[in-house]
Amino acid sequence: MVAVALAASSVTLGGALLLATAGLLHLRDRRGLRVVLAVQRQLPEWSRAPMAALLPSVELTVGLAVVATILGPAPVGTAACIAQALTYLGFTLYTRRVRRSTPAAPCGCFSGPEPVNSAVVLRNVVFTTSSAGSAVTVALAPPVVPAVLPIVLAASICVAVLAWALPAVLATRTSTDLPFDATSTTSADGRRPAGRLS
Repeated sequence: MVAVALAASSVTLGGALLLATAGLLHLRDRRGLRVVLAVQRQLPEWSRAPMAALLPSVELTVGLAVVATILGPAPVGTAACIAQALTYLGFTLYTRRVRRSTPAAPCGCFSGPEPVNSAVVLRNVVFTTSSAGSAVTVALAPPVVPAVLPIVLAASICVAVLAWALPAVLATRTSTDLPFDATSTTSADGRRPAGRLS
């Protein structure tokens, strides 16, 4: 049980590091996030500005909560893992829908231009599952002993790096092939996406 808990905690902690990183990047560029939401065309226009304002805070809060509590005792760690599982579940459903309806739209996960591909959806599924599993193991397993903390932290960093890089490596198109550049506020044909801030 302890080995399972450590493995799940490493993956979940890697997801938390990515989530907090995404929150920081989105906080720096909420306007860009709103443009990405407009290009993805999944949300009503009236909801894009509130979502761009709210999402970064949610990502940062949930990610940091998991980092701070997953290796400690329940029930706080359990609650944080449940929150992260729900967050990644929402991302799973959303990115799956984007991939089907607007596959050339940028993911916007880390303010990059890469489109949503199968690796992005799979990443969200993996972190949803691991976070849900960690919610159970944190509640049932004893807290992690200090001796194994470096191993868990090192493993979680490796998970985060791989999960960040893999979708970009497996992208079916390069950013120069995309009709929209997430670092820009215009599409490749020079038009501004609907909902863009003036």
